[in-house]
Amino acid sequence: MKQWLKFMFVIILIIPFIVSAEEVEEDNYVKVAETVKYFKTTSIFNNSSVMRDTDFAEMSSITVEVSEEEFNNAPTETEPVAPIDGSRTVAQSQTTYKRLTTTIETNATYYRYTTNLYWRNMPQVRSYDIIAIGHYNDVELYNSQNIVFEQDYCEDAYSCYYSSSRTNVVKEYGTAAVFHLPDDSLISLEQTLTFVVKKAGNYVVDYQVAAGDYAHATSNTIASLAANNLRIGVGGLILPDVIYDIYDTTPAAIADWSGTW
Repeated sequence: MKQWLKFMFVIILIIPFIVSAEEVEEDNYVKVAETVKYFKTTSIFNNSSVMRDTDFAEMSSITVEVSEEEFNNAPTETEPVAPIDGSRTVAQSQTTYKRLTTTIETNATYYRYTTNLYWRNMPQVRSYDIIAIGHYNDVELYNSQNIVFEQDYCEDAYSCYYSSSRTNVVKEYGTAAVFHLPDDSLISLEQTLTFVVKKAGNYVVDYQVAAGDYAHATSNTIASLAANNLRIGVGGLILPDVIYDIYDTTPAAIADWSGTW
């Protein structure tokens, strides 16, 4: 009986150390770098009289970086698409604001890259968007099961949802997720991409970049078209000609770290 009690006492002592080891691996990440950028996008739409009010095709857009103050003071309600010359049958414009945040974290064994896009105003066109993180090729994805994507959105104060539905795209210089925006009327929307990286070789890594980037579809497209043609570099997304004209892009939010790993 005494031996059994002694065995149980040893097990009780060991369990906290097992949990602690798991926490170091999974949870004990410390932020070592972060970059936040704020953007204003002015879009020009073509809405003919034969189209429904919600059927807009974006003709062009201009995205510029703005201050945190301008972003915070911008209206949260999505402004209606405004006729440029007072007519519904010609080009119309709309302005939206977005915040892009990229972080690098470490648990002393691996590094974790995260990028998040927060929409202050809801996008007019809802199709397949792209979120990505580019990096140097001296690091690589820890494993394909490690990619975490989440899209969070609310239809009102009481109806909030999340989705992990996406197509993963893994390249030598980064990883991306291609996903469909919710079609519902929304009051909030954001997307987050996270993955852990390991060294790609047996050498010291003394500098890292995580280039968080986002591309918004400006017209109806299909997931496979985006996934099969996008490229990722250390500066973020690279959109070839075949999809370049159907996306507007946001300058990358690049977090960088230097040290010894």
